[in-house]
Amino acid sequence: MNNVFTIGYTVTTGAKYSVQITPFGSETPIKTLGFTALTDTITKIYDLSSLDKKDYDVILIDINGTETKRPIKIK
Repeated sequence: MNNVFTIGYTVTTGAKYSVQITPFGSETPIKTLGFTALTDTITKIYDLSSLDKKDYDVILIDINGTETKRPIKIK
């Protein structure tokens, strides 16, 4: 499956998180998803095949505003 990404996160059980998909170099997310951590490690699968072919950042934001970025490339 093209442009389906599996990303694992180390999180705090019970905490709420936001995941933003942002074009590389941009501050404006084009996709925002949220989840509450049920365990200390979470695996999420994202189907991003509808996005333009270019580089993106996947940004995990916790309730305190701390961000963790991971680059991805959609081909």
